Amino acid sequence: MALVAWGFAMARGIPALFCLATTLVLVGEHLRWRGEDGPTRADKITFARLALCTLLGVPALFFAPIWAVGIGWSVLILDAVDGRVARREGTAGPAGAWLDMESDAILITTASLNAYAWLDVPAWILLCGLARYLYVVTLWRWPAHGHIPRARWGRISFGLGAALLVSLPLLPPSWRNLAAALVFANTTWSFGRSFWWSYARPTLP
Repeated sequence: MALVAWGFAMARGIPALFCLATTLVLVGEHLRWRGEDGPTRADKITFARLALCTLLGVPALFFAPIWAVGIGWSVLILDAVDGRVARREGTAGPAGAWLDMESDAILITTASLNAYAWLDVPAWILLCGLARYLYVVTLWRWPAHGHIPRARWGRISFGLGAALLVSLPLLPPSWRNLAAALVFANTTWSFGRSFWWSYARPTLP
């Protein structure tokens, strides 16, 4: 029984371990990319987002997942700040954009893990977190044929889906699966669009 309890606790600690390991890799890679110039002010804000994403998995270890809601919303608020700072200071570029996208992916993955581990949401919610990584691996294995245009609706869609996902602990249990299904549908539409632009959309000669 003790071994079962220990294994269950470790499973619920996966969100925190995932965030910590991924954050260390991302920050190290980003600093290597920046080189002698070092991180910009916008980068430091994104680092703060990554730190909060790491904390997002910690409340589960203390059997208080409700605190993850406030942390998750703090990450979303900072997500609206770092890009504006980069554009205002003229430091926007590929390095910052990459870090921003990976921070978004960590938020969704960790919130999905929390939902599965603590809120009894079915395992398919984990696909919301895996979608980004599956897409990246696909692009690495089979280069895209087209370019995905930036769309304002894409950011709005991500924001709505992320806000609903991190807010799941606030919902009554009878509503959680429905809300999670909406997040899943939103993620499916978003990455389905990405795959279509990358591979299925006809290209002009």
